[in-house]
Amino acid sequence: MNQGVFEIKSDSRSAIVVIGALTINGGVVKATGGVNGIEGSSVKINDGVVKAFGKQAIYAYYAYGNSLVVNGGTVEAHGTGERPGSGEGLSSNGNVDINGGTVTATGGYAINAYGDVTIAGGKVNATSSIYYSEEN
Repeated sequence: MNQGVFEIKSDSRSAIVVIGALTINGGVVKATGGVNGIEGSSVKINDGVVKAFGKQAIYAYYAYGNSLVVNGGTVEAHGTGERPGSGEGLSSNGNVDINGGTVTATGGYAINAYGDVTIAGGKVNATSSIYYSEEN
């Protein structure tokens, strides 16, 4: 996605699903899904305004490397689970890298990754009702 205004809602599964890499370079995207707002093997947000709502608001399912990357723009990811304190704002089976932009993430787990979470720049506001950290 390079430009444009998109508002997509799905009551069943995911509002936006990409079987592969999804890159958002600009525009305005609002995605509300019954399970995932935005889902892709990898998700990269370089610019634009992105608002996502779902049990996993923004979900990158590829388990290797930098699967969820925010380089710029304004990103709101609100995990809305079935019970209070559930849901994931930013969720990745790999790494989450935030290099710039303004990121707001909320949910039981505001930011959840099976790999590393790196915040190298930008402004991040993460509000979780569950905290878990595992040292290797």
